[in-house]
Amino acid sequence: MTPSAEAPERPLRSLLQAVNAVAGQAELEGVLETVVQQATELTGARFAALGVLSGDGEVLRFVTAGPQHRAWDRIGDPPPGHDLLVVPVRCQGRDFGLLYLTGRSLTEEDGSLVHGLADAAGLMIGHLRAYSVSERRRRWLEAADDVCHLLADPVPVSRALEQVARRARSAAGARAAAVVALPADGSPVVRTYDGPPGLVADADLVRAALGPGDREVVGVGLEARLDEPVALVLVLAPGDDTELERDLLAAFADRAGLALDRARAGRDREELAVVSERERIARELHDTVIQWLFAAGLQLQTLREAPPDLVQEGVDVAVEALDAVIREIRGTVLELSPRRAAWPR
Repeated sequence: MTPSAEAPERPLRSLLQAVNAVAGQAELEGVLETVVQQATELTGARFAALGVLSGDGEVLRFVTAGPQHRAWDRIGDPPPGHDLLVVPVRCQGRDFGLLYLTGRSLTEEDGSLVHGLADAAGLMIGHLRAYSVSERRRRWLEAADDVCHLLADPVPVSRALEQVARRARSAAGARAAAVVALPADGSPVVRTYDGPPGLVADADLVRAALGPGDREVVGVGLEARLDEPVALVLVLAPGDDTELERDLLAAFADRAGLALDRARAGRDREELAVVSERERIARELHDTVIQWLFAAGLQLQTLREAPPDLVQEGVDVAVEALDAVIREIRGTVLELSPRRAAWPR
């Protein structure tokens, strides 16, 4: 093959190698770093950066490469220069980021190569996002199953709410979680908190429970038959998908609320069973033991006028009757079911 025929293939081969390098990454951060590195190598640009965008189109952060990459970490706007190339990275129909390259005069061919790399990066980011969403849903489902299992047996409300907050924080990978009570006749109160002390003020958690709060703090109502309404609040890590996490949190809160209600219903059934058992025992004591005691008392009264030789015999009979009564009472006491602590109100 002549050199002139090889020349057009060389950039395409380089682009294919760059795309393969991007596709070989299993983590989003690895994809972003590889895209920036490969864009630099494809074009010979002195340095490059990928600005990751928020849902509002603001640059959240830069992923950089090149000898001056540390300086790029401190900028919030596209770097100046007439030789700047800006290529959008789109993912699932939305702008995910902007890829900046500068440092030399970039050609139209450079732009075509970088656009092809950006398209491949968008596809890879989409796959990783879909996988990430699937994993998040799986973690939330497992967390909900854990809560249902933990509350299968009735437990105190305070402990139940602690478990709900702990499992929610673990599922979201959140920095903290809390349950905030919203009494109708008083100020909201943080009932339980799971996370590093001092990470967030109680007031921030309360605001998130009452309505839209900080971008990284989300809250949803926890529907359960408690004495007062409560909300489940998460303090997310920077960059988390707040909208997705709120939806997953809401689904988790629905199942957690049902688990709390089932646990409380179980406690109510136990208390009703204890009451019924005590009523049955009371009836038995009245129908048998009290009657035996009354009969023994009458027998002892008749001994007042009995001849001396019959008194001892009558006393022996009365003692036997009292022994029988004692045995009956002991057996009844042993039948009593241990009374567990009532469900805290």
